[in-house]
Amino acid sequence: VPLLLPADATWLCTQVAVAVVWVIEICQFAELRFIALRVLNLIIQRHRPAIVYEKLSAFRCTYEEPCYLKMEKLEILLLLASDRNVEMLIAEFAR
Repeated sequence: VPLLLPADATWLCTQVAVAVVWVIEICQFAELRFIALRVLNLIIQRHRPAIVYEKLSAFRCTYEEPCYLKMEKLEILLLLASDRNVEMLIAEFAR
């Protein structure tokens, strides 16, 4: 089995990240969203796909969500923190 080249791995992680963000936004089951968030957390740590920065609203916490989902979303938001989106992140933490 040939190994993936770095460019191929980045492309593949971007495609997977798009699908995982879609699951986070659409899925009604908290357990499945948690699994998707964990997968996305690992992808972000390794590859930081740009598509995730465009979908920061998918990581907003709501009152009805279980605590473990909120914690995972906040961890992802901390990983994605940058100068460009710091105001939005501070507003999220202030809620």
